[in-house]
Amino acid sequence: MRFSSLFSSDAFAKGAVRYNKYFGTQMALQRLVIPIKLVGAGWTAAIVDTGAGICIFRPEVVAPLHLEQHPEMILDDMITTVRGVMYVGHVYPLSLIVRADFGDDITISCPVFIPQQIVINGQPASIARSPLTINLLGWRGFLDVLRFAVDPADSTFYFGAIER
Repeated sequence: MRFSSLFSSDAFAKGAVRYNKYFGTQMALQRLVIPIKLVGAGWTAAIVDTGAGICIFRPEVVAPLHLEQHPEMILDDMITTVRGVMYVGHVYPLSLIVRADFGDDITISCPVFIPQQIVINGQPASIARSPLTINLLGWRGFLDVLRFAVDPADSTFYFGAIER
């Protein structure tokens, strides 16, 4: 680990995780993919995406939470576009754990967009027809409450909570 000086009780980072450069079998583009645990739903992989306005998770990843049975948890209805496809869904408050390979894990409670439908040629369609095969860790409520740094020399993502 090259940035070990980032760690201490009052340091920039409280944890670090080695990241993958590819999401699943998608080898065409390099990404920054880290393991994330959705509290109550288990571990998955997600892309750190500073261009995403909010975290976005595929419906099957959050299925164990049975969010459809808890409409009172919906924070907002939302429409967004990912890779040129329009998605309609809900924003829920979820807790995510970033696993540390070095240092301490961190838990972040943040808004997460869960798509319910896609829009094709202006018409709503089943989410089953969605080309969305990735989960995204976006800015609002996640990246904007973390200090983070990336060391591509050893594929390490450093993180720590911003104390407010």
